Amino acid sequence: MWNMYVQDQWKITSRLTASYGLRYELQGPYYDNLGRIYSYDPKNSAFVVPDKGISQVSPLFPKNVKIETATQAGYPNPALVRYPKRTSIPALDWLIS
Repeated sequence: MWNMYVQDQWKITSRLTASYGLRYELQGPYYDNLGRIYSYDPKNSAFVVPDKGISQVSPLFPKNVKIETATQAGYPNPALVRYPKRTSIPALDWLIS
């Protein structure tokens, strides 16, 4: 997880101070180095595995269940989920002394 925070204070009067800031957070999705995760694609009625993960599927897995790689299904590889990269959170505090 990556995050960054900047803040500043503004003394409005001798008894009132405003503190404001902006936080940016980036937490990437989980993925497995060997590709041993899966998702389900209801559009194609198939299980989706990362491109590396197709070799990890057991040969005993039922042949009538469809399995696709992330590239075939149009999913991001290797995490299988998209995540927001532009997430910023404003903060505003008031202090009356």
